[in-house]
Amino acid sequence: MAGSIYTVQELMYALVTELEYPTWEELHCLDDLRADEQAELAAFWNLVPQARRLRVAVACRELAQDNPAFRSGALFRFLVDDADPQVRTAAVDGLGLDPELASLEALLARAKVETDDWVRLAAAETLGRLLLAGELKSWPEGMQSAAAARLIDWSAEDVPDLVAVTLANLGYCGLEEVRETLAANLLSEWEVRREAALAGIANSTDRSWEPVVFDIWREDPDLDVRAAALRAAGRLGLQGFLDICLNVVEFEEEPKLRLGAIAALGDLGGAVAWRALAYAGETTDEEQRLAVEMALERLETDTDPSGSTFS
Repeated sequence: MAGSIYTVQELMYALVTELEYPTWEELHCLDDLRADEQAELAAFWNLVPQARRLRVAVACRELAQDNPAFRSGALFRFLVDDADPQVRTAAVDGLGLDPELASLEALLARAKVETDDWVRLAAAETLGRLLLAGELKSWPEGMQSAAAARLIDWSAEDVPDLVAVTLANLGYCGLEEVRETLAANLLSEWEVRREAALAGIANSTDRSWEPVVFDIWREDPDLDVRAAALRAAGRLGLQGFLDICLNVVEFEEEPKLRLGAIAALGDLGGAVAWRALAYAGETTDEEQRLAVEMALERLETDTDPSGSTFS
């Protein structure tokens, strides 16, 4: 790459011997690696101390985030099989920044054999970002199903963060097996699964879930799950929940439910929702006030239709 001060071989030698903290300028040679450069990287990489390997992986991920011209796919496809799970985590994030089909294939291949929970969590988040962006829809047939199958498998684990991310991100994938998975998790005795399934439903934009969401709001014993039902109703644009949310904001004493209703009102919108949010913002509770501000941002205004300003 133009501006590189090292060749790949020179960079590897420096990392093995004395280079502790490589700069972006020193890492530019890892841009768009040719086959011979990939071979040089592979020949020396395991000789580089673990801490330096991690610094390279993290710095290159940041470089790819900040500079789309940095073509990092070949590098991250190599790093995703590193012995260090922290390096693999950075590589998984990096693969999500690369538009090449080969990088998605490498991500799915790594996900199939990965055993580290943190790497799997990063992979689930990366797949979710791709699904949200709609990028998987342009890949060859079967790729979206493969991504969904991996998320479904991981959602069966008993790791709270992994369950939360996988079920939420499954909502971006409109396959029948995904709907079945979300429905099954709503019946779980573990509230983490029920709450995460509602996040997936919210992400699905499928309003046919309305009676299910209403039943959960009315009957679930867990406050976090009931609050998640309100948030899902807002994200789905279920106007039948407007009066419910208005009543919660005005009369409910449980903070979790008020916060859920406030979030929902920000998505449901309208003058009535604005006035309810303005009322909810007149509080000394900083968490509630912040929730109101975020809801008003989604309404794209902090001014009442009558002209008064919320402050």
